[in-house]
This record gives sequence, C-alpha cells and structure tokens, in this order.
Amino acid sequence: MSVTRSRISVAALLVKVIARMAPAATAESDTRCAIRLVSTRVLPDPAPATTSTGEPLWITAAYCCGLRPCSHFEALSGTPGRDACSPGLVGVLDGLAGVCGSAESPGANPSSRASARCLADILLPLFIASDTLRYLADTGELHFGYIGVMLSAVRTRTWRIIKYIAGTLLAAQALAIAWLTLVSSVRKRRPPTGFPSLAPLTATTRDSDVTIYTYGEDVYADMLSSIENAKNYIYFESFIWKSDTIGERFKTALTAAARRGVQVYVVYDRFANLVVNPSFYEFDKRIHAFAHPLVGPASIGIRRNGRNHRKLLVVDGEVGFLGGYNIGSLYARWWRDTHARVTGIVVSDLVNAFVDYWNLYHEGEDRLASPRERAWDSSVAIYRNLPKVAVYPIRNMYLDAIDRAAERVWLTQAYLLPDEDFVRALAEAVSRGVDVRIIVPTESNHVVADWLSRGYYDRLLREGIRLFLYQDAMVHAKTALVDNMWATIGTANIDRLSMLGNLEINAEFKDAGVNSNLATIFERDLEQSEEIVLSDWSKRSAVAKATERLLAPLRPLF
Repeated sequence: MSVTRSRISVAALLVKVIARMAPAATAESDTRCAIRLVSTRVLPDPAPATTSTGEPLWITAAYCCGLRPCSHFEALSGTPGRDACSPGLVGVLDGLAGVCGSAESPGANPSSRASARCLADILLPLFIASDTLRYLADTGELHFGYIGVMLSAVRTRTWRIIKYIAGTLLAAQALAIAWLTLVSSVRKRRPPTGFPSLAPLTATTRDSDVTIYTYGEDVYADMLSSIENAKNYIYFESFIWKSDTIGERFKTALTAAARRGVQVYVVYDRFANLVVNPSFYEFDKRIHAFAHPLVGPASIGIRRNGRNHRKLLVVDGEVGFLGGYNIGSLYARWWRDTHARVTGIVVSDLVNAFVDYWNLYHEGEDRLASPRERAWDSSVAIYRNLPKVAVYPIRNMYLDAIDRAAERVWLTQAYLLPDEDFVRALAEAVSRGVDVRIIVPTESNHVVADWLSRGYYDRLLREGIRLFLYQDAMVHAKTALVDNMWATIGTANIDRLSMLGNLEINAEFKDAGVNSNLATIFERDLEQSEEIVLSDWSKRSAVAKATERLLAPLRPLF
C-alpha cells in the first residue's frame, strides 16, 4: 500500500501544478470527464481492458483534454470530448499539445516534440488516475477494483518504456562485447614474449616447508614427481585440464599410479573444459574420476551452483600443492602464476578439503574417510569456499587481514572486481598510512573482465591505492601479503564469482619467511609492470570511458 500511496500522491501533486495554471473550475470538470469514461466504459465490464488500438481504455479519457484528436475520443465514447473539459485546462493542454506536435497544433516546436510527448504520455495517465481516485474517494465509491484498473494502465505504459530502454542497453552491451572480443582475439595472435621468473623459493615455518613457484614448468615437474612417487593415494583437482602435451603427461602419470595400486581420485570442472575433446576424460577404470556438473540440483538454488575453480594435488597425506596454475602447455611457459607446495600437518587440511568436496557428491561405498589428525594451531591455515552449503570464509580472511594492516598491503590479482567492502577496507588502510599496491594484468584472457575492472581504477587511484599493469604476459596469480607476517596463496580472485560463487581454496600463512619470499616475488613483478598515474588515467579517451560505463551493469555477473 505504501508504494501505491506514494505513486498517487506524486500524481496528485502534478495535478495541483496543472490546476494552478488554469481556472479553479478545472479540477472538478476534468475529473468528471475522466469519471464518465471510466464508469461507462471500463468498470461495468473489466474484461475489455483495451481499445481496438491496444491502448488501455481508461487512458482514452485523456483524449477529451486535447492531447489527441477529439474525434478519436468521440468515436469511443460518443461524448463531445473538448466540450467535457473546462476551457482553462483545454488551454493549458493545448499548449502541451503544441509542444508535442499534435495534429491540432501545427505550429509545434520540432526540437522538443519527442521529449515532451514522452513526458505527456507518462504524466497524463497519472493526472487522470489521481483526480479520479480523489473523486471516487470523496463520493464513497472507491474500491480496489478501480485502483487496479487505473494503475494497470500506468504499469503497462511504464513497462513498455522500461523494456525499450533495457533492450537498447543490452544490444549496445552485446555490440561492445563483440567488438572487444574481436580486438582481443587479434591481439592474442601475437607471439608471446615471456617474462622474467624466479627459481622456487622455500621457507620453513614451525610446522611446514612452504615452496612458492612462479613458473609453470617448475611446479609441473615437482607435481609429476610427487605423483610418480605416490604409494597410497592421490587426490587431484583442476579447474582446467587441457588435452595438450602437459595434460597428457599428467594423465599418463596418474594412470601409471593407478595401475601400480595407488588409489587415484581426480576432479575437473565440466564447464571449464567444454572446449576439450570429451574422449580425453575417458580414464582407466581404476581411476575414480568426477566431473563437477554443469548445473547442480535445482533444490540448492542457482546461487549455490558455483563452478569448481580449485587447483589441488595431495599425495599420501604428506605433500600438497595449491594455487593458481591450471594444467596445460600454455600455462607452463607463458603465464605468470603462483603455486605453493606445503608439507607437514597442514596437508591433512588439504586432504579434508578434497574429502569434504568428494563426499558432497558421493554416497555409500564411494565416500572417502576424513583424516583423523588435524592441527588446531598451525602456521598455515586452509580456507575453503563451498557454495553448496553457503560457506565463503576467504572473503572474510582478506578483509580481516587488510583491517589489521599497519605497514603494507600488496596484492596480485588476475581479475580485480572488488565489492564496496573491499574498496572501503583498502581506502581505510591508505588513510592509516599503509602502502597499498595492486598488480593486475595489462590484458588478461577475459577481455570483458578487463574492462569491468578498469571501471574501478579511477576510484581506487583517488583513494590513494597504487595500481600496476603487468606487461608482456598474463599474470594469473591470486596472492596477497600484509605487513611482514601475513600472506595468502590460492585460487580465489577478488571478484564476486570467487568470493561469493565458486568453490575456492586458499592457504593463509602467518610466517615472516613466507611473507618475505612473496614480497621478493612481488618486487620482481613490479619491475615488469607499469604504474597507472591518476593524471594520465583521467586523460583516457571518451570512448574508453563510455565503454566502461556501458559495461558497468554487468559487474554482478563476474
């Protein structure tokens, strides 16, 4: 009722404005004009809700007041239209009709016809509806059937306008995306140039050895070595698993392990691998394979049907790998990503992460046993987003660490689409004197995500956050370090899909050695990056700014 009342009160206010422009007798006579048609043409038989031209019947009451040829109204009602209106309001509405370019006003102003006609089409039904409601209320004849008849006409006209605007916007967005995708595909044909990389860096915490990789061939070599030396079980999970040379090497190693008696479990995301030949995922019968479904059960809701974006390998409960690297030849040499290898008691948490996921989709004998020993107080903690049960702790982990920052917050992100809480947390850190820096790719593998991300740059720069564009390679890392003690490496991007949509897994390190190694990597990446300066960014082309604004409504999808 509050919405209906607000609409009626706005319309009544507009009627009063018109009434002030005309003699005092206007309101009553024009109300009766509207009432006559509504009472005789609509209320006795609500079924014929529209005229032969498709317009709601009660809107034709407006025709008696001069915005359309009177003959049209007379043909519908048999009432002399203009004679039913007060002379004062006829004069006012004749003026509006002249601006709109009515057939009765040949001397119209062409430059303002379109906007004035649109305004009249929207406001006039409100005028008539408001005065009619007021008359019926005064006479005691008002009931909700009358309100429904009149407001339905307003909704119909408004809905048409909304659909037109929405359709135009969607068409413009589709054209922009098509053009950006075309340009991006042309650019991707350029041969990759490579990037400087570091050898794996290892730090020993009080209960784990943590090795950080920034080059694909290095991490793949150690992962394959662990698979080849497995004795009891292998849990392997990858968002993307290509059928190229690297992908075949992993499949061969896993098959060999299964044949020598190792229990091998593999998981991949079906949607992320639609472009891969399905025959590649035909495994040896001794391998327990599961494809994360395209769509989960309808009973859990669309928001809990996230993709499995995790990249995880656990061998014998003794060694575990996690981070940003998918499996494929492209990632081996041409993508700058970050992965971590951990040992010690924290591996049991990685085992538990895989087991929990597997058991969500399997019953009976296919279920896996959870690890018996897990640490309460470890220098390494594992955080998992599980959309099926609506658990998303990684976002809170980030926000808590940023809130504690006193010296620095250094982030490397493949796709940066922060929500308002993230932006505020980073801005507040800057206000405390914290050095906040973010490295993002100059061009990622998702051109639309790039343009959506650029829409944030202006505000981030104005808040004092320093942005750096990584050059000559796709930086796909999802890492952060805070002050001299805290760090995280994992699969979650700072965007809606990762923070509140997909299955993700991150490791949190509270160790100065890991933090220092990640800082060394960040500083090396800065040498490969160009800083964005606000004064230069503000000078980007008007087309670029318009494209950012056009695509901004798509942010909730990413």
